[in-house]
Amino acid sequence: MDFIFICLHLSRYWYTESMTVHHLNRLVFSDQIIHGCFTLRTPDAPESGNLALHVCLNPADVMENRRMLQKETLPLEKWCLPWQKHTATIMRVTKKDAGKGAFDAQSSILETDGLYTTDPGLLIGVFTADCLGILLEDPTIPMVAAVHSGWKGTAQAILLRLLEALKQDGLFHPETLQVYFSPSLLVHSLEVGPEVVDQICEMAQNNNLSLEGCIHPGQGDRSFLDNQLVNVRMLESQGIPPQNIHLSNLNTKTSPYGFSYRRDGHKTGEHFSCIWIEEEKPSLFLTSDSLLQQPDAHWASVLGADSCHNNEPHN
Repeated sequence: MDFIFICLHLSRYWYTESMTVHHLNRLVFSDQIIHGCFTLRTPDAPESGNLALHVCLNPADVMENRRMLQKETLPLEKWCLPWQKHTATIMRVTKKDAGKGAFDAQSSILETDGLYTTDPGLLIGVFTADCLGILLEDPTIPMVAAVHSGWKGTAQAILLRLLEALKQDGLFHPETLQVYFSPSLLVHSLEVGPEVVDQICEMAQNNNLSLEGCIHPGQGDRSFLDNQLVNVRMLESQGIPPQNIHLSNLNTKTSPYGFSYRRDGHKTGEHFSCIWIEEEKPSLFLTSDSLLQQPDAHWASVLGADSCHNNEPHN
């Protein structure tokens, strides 16, 4: 069992951790010296595992959850977090920014929805409840990034803004860049009005993106938006190979593992999508070509099919 655990951590591979109250449920991946995770709803944890200080019932409970997660990631003093406002603002951060947002929301990097860094030993992340969290990494640089992209961020092409920032800094190598999507509202749970469709279409036209398969008709003037697929189209337009893009099949509205604003309103907590670079390379590297070739297939089999009612519109 110990050997399998090491293999999972040193290969690019998804798995779930179903834990006790002393740990949070999360989806985990590793790629050489880079590690990341998406936290999931954990019913037995305080506030069901919510890690967002800006959306919580009791900050002390959130801090308890953060202290649990730091045991599996990096110490809180090495976290750097934004206070998201559905902007298209991207910021490069360094170790000088360590601790921002880790112990109180007011010290977060304000009005920012995307972070990236090349500094080892600095954990960055974003919070989501129905929106899409996107983690990017390239161990050959090394570089990590985190983006918050609900439909508002997608309409502003925040992911493209991040990729442009990486290009300007000489950090963009599409053949080695890996992209991971968090749990979010999947297409048949993300019902939107015509004003949202208009904004998405305008963004796509301005950036020469195809929206084939991204928008589906609903009742009346309503539509269903595939937010994941729109962001995939952005990645494809920049030459990122399909095998480097790792989607999520966990629907936050219908899964018991999901935090969902549309389902639970202001009572919901938020997922935390975080990523970091090791400060030192491990002395042992174990790889498995068979694991590396099919991370998403295994992840889907572990989680199982989501109980999404495809014909259930959101009212």
